[in-house]
Amino acid sequence: STLAYCHFVISIPLYNAKKFAEAEPEIQKALELGCKYYPNLYYNLGFIQGGRYEEKAKAYQALTDEDK
Repeated sequence: STLAYCHFVISIPLYNAKKFAEAEPEIQKALELGCKYYPNLYYNLGFIQGGRYEEKAKAYQALTDEDK
């Protein structure tokens, strides 16, 4: 659990600096290793993954009806 907590601590400044590509693996490692007592891990991971969905949705909306 110490290693999981270390990944959690590493993810915080990365997330706050909006370095989501670097923060996501740290969050996932923390969760995989059992760091489940910090609900912001789940929120941060969901925010990162939701952001990817929104980017793809915007790209899709930019397509013409014919291309859709």
